[in-house]
Amino acid sequence: MYKLLIVEDEPKIRKGLRLGYPWDKLGFIVAGEASNGSEALDFIAVHPIDVILTDIRMPLLSGIDLAMRLREQNSKVKIILLSGYREFEYAQKAIQYGICYYLLKPAIYDDVILVFGQIRDALNLEYKNTSDSIDREKLEKGFYDKIINAVYSYVESNISNASLEGAASTVNKSVYYLSRLFKQHTGQKFSDYVIAKKMERAASLLSYYRYGIGEISNLLGYDSAKNFSRAFKLYYGKCPRDYRCSPPHRKEDSI
Repeated sequence: MYKLLIVEDEPKIRKGLRLGYPWDKLGFIVAGEASNGSEALDFIAVHPIDVILTDIRMPLLSGIDLAMRLREQNSKVKIILLSGYREFEYAQKAIQYGICYYLLKPAIYDDVILVFGQIRDALNLEYKNTSDSIDREKLEKGFYDKIINAVYSYVESNISNASLEGAASTVNKSVYYLSRLFKQHTGQKFSDYVIAKKMERAASLLSYYRYGIGEISNLLGYDSAKNFSRAFKLYYGKCPRDYRCSPPHRKEDSI
């Protein structure tokens, strides 16, 4: 059921609108009533509403003003204006604020049924399209997450010789595709990610004195301890030896 708010300053007319139509058969439920646009805004602030049926002439805040405020809030609530006034300027303002439905007082039963049938169909279509869009986004996100997680596992298992070509082969994608996808979904280049993981692994290994710096260099795939030390200092701001000797990184049980 879609939720309808009736806004009308005349109590008898408001009651007639609420009780005079088979709202449930049309797919609507009257969720509330308001006597002017200001009350309607207060109601909408705490209650989700799909459609508003409002008089155009009301004290404090007119139907046109209500539509204007909702448009300023980027609200997607559909609005039907109800009025005994046939002035063209009101119709123009209705169009200006995105109102596509305009009923004249006294409301003809068949016209109300027709208009609300059209609104129901429009809401059904919008809901269906939104649901399809959400499902597609979830599927795409799951697909991309699966690829990225596979790349993470690949790098973890091949830290010494991890390459973009190897990762692309693992996930059965082209190098160009994976490079773009990885940057888009992680915010960093694949090569930067590999360097970061190597440096994290190096920092962990340096905590244990049984691993020499040359050995760590080999384990991480560097062709020389000098190149490894240069990369480590560029990343951490310290050479491996100084990093190892700093108190937070010493492990007494490993000496």
